[in-house]
Amino acid sequence: ENYKILKNSENYKKLNSNMAQQILKEVDGSFKSFFGLLKLVKNGQYDNKKIKLPKYLAKDGFTTLVIGFVRLKD
Repeated sequence: ENYKILKNSENYKKLNSNMAQQILKEVDGSFKSFFGLLKLVKNGQYDNKKIKLPKYLAKDGFTTLVIGFVRLKD
């Protein structure tokens, strides 16, 4: 679903396809975790005070991004 939203974004188009896919997987995983915790709170199984919406890095921020197998052209 995120791909459909971002596929026309200028910044997304500038990324290598492997990087773009991995970034979307990371964002998707973060939000799935967030919404999963909200369900646990609703069922009384988790403390609401510990849940925070996933945040974006600052423009000059860094993070580790694991890129899977990348095939280079000869």
